[in-house]
Amino acid sequence: MGFLFGVVACMGFMTYYGDLGGNWLIDVGQRMRTASQTQTQARAR
Repeated sequence: MGFLFGVVACMGFMTYYGDLGGNWLIDVGQRMRTASQTQTQARAR
């Protein structure tokens, strides 16, 4: 639950502050998404 809430909060943060530092926030979001996918794949095994 906590992880999901963090992801949702990050998405909202990216959307809200997108104009201030769009590229940086997008980069961070992609890194988080990649990390979450890696965790999911590790869990699937």
